[in-house]
This record gives sequence, C-alpha cells and structure tokens, in this order.
Amino acid sequence: PVVCLPPAVKELGEKQEGCDPLLQKPAWLIEEEDVSKWLADSKNKEITIHATTQDGLKAILGGGIDIDRYGSTAAMFGRGFYTSVTPEFQALGAELRTAIRLRNPVIGTRADVTKWFADNGIVDTMTARERVLALGHDGLIIHFDDGSKWVIAYKDDAVKIIRKKPK
Repeated sequence: PVVCLPPAVKELGEKQEGCDPLLQKPAWLIEEEDVSKWLADSKNKEITIHATTQDGLKAILGGGIDIDRYGSTAAMFGRGFYTSVTPEFQALGAELRTAIRLRNPVIGTRADVTKWFADNGIVDTMTARERVLALGHDGLIIHFDDGSKWVIAYKDDAVKIIRKKPK
C-alpha cells in the first residue's frame, strides 16, 4: 500500500490512487495541535514560513526534508532549511508553515551571527553547515531590526511541516 500524500499536495492536483489512509503520516509532517509539544525543548517557539516553488513544495511534501539534496549552497549562511516568521515569497510562489526545533542554535542579529562565523573561521558557504554542526550547533536564529526573524535548520529531522487541516 502507498501512504496518502498530505492534503497540500492533493490540493496541487496530485492523484491519490491506491493510497491507504490508515497508514501513519510521514515523519516530516505534524498536526498544528502538536506543534507546541514538538517545540517545548526548542529555542525557537514560533511557527515559521518556508518559501519555495511549486515543484519544491511537491518535493518536500512528497518526500520530506533533504537539506543535502535541496539546500542552496549559495545561501548566506550555508546549506540549510531557511524559514522566516514572515512570508518572504520573493518570486517563488509557494509557502509551507513549519515548526523548526533547534536545541542549540547560534542566536543573534545578522551582524552577531556573521561575526560568530568569522570568529570561528567559517568563511565558505559550501562548508558552513558542516562547520556549524561540528561546533555542536543545530542551526541559526537570526533577529532583524524590523522584528523579523530567520530560523535556519541544518538537520533534516529538526523540521516538521505543519499539515493543513482537511476542509
């Protein structure tokens, strides 16, 4: 039997033929009522938004988080799963509500985190994720002057996609 895809993928027109609704939901999904429990031991307590393309949305919902495969190496703080407390669509066109559990992130303003990277010899975005993880941190929480915040996960299992309630 095939696991049914989440409702968000179904809404994009994916066919659900042959799926078994009794199978357990994929590990990367979480129900909204379970988010506070999931984030109980996290330094991040807020639901965040991940902006992506329609193809990215389908890939994540259909197969889960895979930072090694899909994380951008050109991103400012290295390969990671980038989210924000405010939608930042740019020209991407899709968003996912996420619960990011970070137990030992680097936390600060953009300038603080940039300085922390420099102080720890992290100057290459290609290896930034591996270096941060090797120093015992699982991601970043970056605060901006306008009140916005980025939450960046470096581990796949720190990310849960909040499942939309069926209508």
